[in-house]
Amino acid sequence: MPTALSAYSPEIRPPTVGSIQSHETQLLHKKWFEGIGERYELPITQQEELIGRQFYELAETWREQKGGLSLVYQKSMLPSYQTIIGLGHRVIPFILRELERQPDHWFWALEVLTKQNPVPLADRGNIRKRAHAWIEWGKNNRLI
Repeated sequence: MPTALSAYSPEIRPPTVGSIQSHETQLLHKKWFEGIGERYELPITQQEELIGRQFYELAETWREQKGGLSLVYQKSMLPSYQTIIGLGHRVIPFILRELERQPDHWFWALEVLTKQNPVPLADRGNIRKRAHAWIEWGKNNRLI
């Protein structure tokens, strides 16, 4: 069954377990996914590995840049966040896993990249419920 994103980007595949990784990627894996479980392995292609590395570096920069900003649109307009969006559809599994690890304001990026919003109207003010809806969407679309 094709995923909701297959029309946009047929090359998207969910990350696989047991992939061969460089030492640097293994360190990133340990740093970012420690305690989450074995089913979260980084992707196997060099391009996906590069996108994952870029995402986690940019995500760290974004956390530092957003500091005391309180408005979501200000956080979403930061250069690091916009660069993450610019990575394209292949970054979606990384965003979803990060959202699963630590809920944060990744919703704008996910909506831009997927052209969807699975969050019920009643839950749009609750970051945990929004995160849960996106994580379920990701699982249903076999992206995580």
